[in-house]
Amino acid sequence: MHQMAGFSADKIRAAFSLPDGYEPVAVFTLGYPGDPAILPDGLREKETTPRVRKPLGEFMFEGAWPTPASERYDVAPV
Repeated sequence: MHQMAGFSADKIRAAFSLPDGYEPVAVFTLGYPGDPAILPDGLREKETTPRVRKPLGEFMFEGAWPTPASERYDVAPV
């Protein structure tokens, strides 16, 4: 699954016959990974490079406004 930005809400409305009162706000694509060997060099490298994710504590907060030093999302409170 991959969320996409920069879509045309008008084109989505037309393509899927959305009724009045509904506003498309997100677009996702679903599928299976293909063979990276068929990609151009730059895309192949990007696709096969290990992904690095930010720790959740850098952008997720609970309760009051951000206090990342005190937030722990690598352990679940029980």
